[in-house]
Amino acid sequence: MKTIFAVLLVASAALLPGPAAHAQSITIGLAADVTSIDPHFHLLTPNASVGEHVFDLLVYKDENQRFKPGLAVSWRAIDELTWEFKLREGVKFHDGSEFTAEDVVFSIDRPAISVTRRL
Repeated sequence: MKTIFAVLLVASAALLPGPAAHAQSITIGLAADVTSIDPHFHLLTPNASVGEHVFDLLVYKDENQRFKPGLAVSWRAIDELTWEFKLREGVKFHDGSEFTAEDVVFSIDRPAISVTRRL
């Protein structure tokens, strides 16, 4: 179960379906200051609230804590340590580049890479 929770925290950079997005602004009111929208830096409520408007997840949890598709349309456990995710097709980053499995791997590996670079 820990593996899937780690995957749920994957922060993929501003993924948008369809054609490239046009520049727009968004205003979000919060009761506290945002210190970072990087979920691997400080996962605090105000930070997560803003991050929810910017990042997309492989899998979401609904109001009843049931898993729902996000960037992954389906998933299954291969064994105790391995999960297989089928990714949604047609998803593009803000720059128009395709979303791939390599992007998911990078996002999962990113926290360990960041810690190694700081040491």
